[in-house]
Amino acid sequence: RIIKEGPKKKLIWFFLTLLFASLVFWQWGILINTYLSYNVTSSLSIGFKTMKFPAVTVCNANPFKYSKVKHLLNELDRLIEAALERILQPGPWNSSENASPPLDLELWHQIPLVLIDEHDKNNPI
Repeated sequence: RIIKEGPKKKLIWFFLTLLFASLVFWQWGILINTYLSYNVTSSLSIGFKTMKFPAVTVCNANPFKYSKVKHLLNELDRLIEAALERILQPGPWNSSENASPPLDLELWHQIPLVLIDEHDKNNPI
């Protein structure tokens, strides 16, 4: 080192560092004060205006006609009621006094069922 460090040089560096740190904090204060000085205006208006009802096109894209499947829906309701009655029935299930009347429903014959033959393990269906 060409210049020998001494107490004067340390004191000058301390004051320069203190001066510039003070300037940085002063600039931050001005910046924050300027930011906070902007007025904020919030405007909220609630109004109810009458609207013209839009034109609506109703398209029945249902592939089933209700009049054609109404009897099947009624049978499905009866089938569900009978199944729930058998499930929720208290007491022994095979009792003749608790037996529900037999169901003769057209829908029952239209429901696809999978038959499993437990005797032939190679071909269960």
